[in-house]
Amino acid sequence: AASALDDELGRLRRASELEQSKSKALAVPGEQMLKIDQNQLRAAKEAELLKGIRIRFLADSPDRTIDQFTSYTRETKVEGMSAQQTVLELRQAVAAQEGMAVEDV
Repeated sequence: AASALDDELGRLRRASELEQSKSKALAVPGEQMLKIDQNQLRAAKEAELLKGIRIRFLADSPDRTIDQFTSYTRETKVEGMSAQQTVLELRQAVAAQEGMAVEDV
């Protein structure tokens, strides 16, 4: 029983030492955490807006199947949309660009 307790105590000490060494390794000065990598900043600014979103309109019919045989009545491309914008905002942009009611988009 004493041997088992000694083994357990040794295991707990090793685990404690490992945790302490991990926390020391992860400790980073505040200034270093606040530094911004210029490459990441440049990439974020370049990708602020999505590339053009292609919108295709189906013919007004009961068949709404989309496959390789689908023909579209028209197609438009919306530029300048952000990933943070909502679907409603996308619909509003398409409606304004195509001269349609938002409900029809």
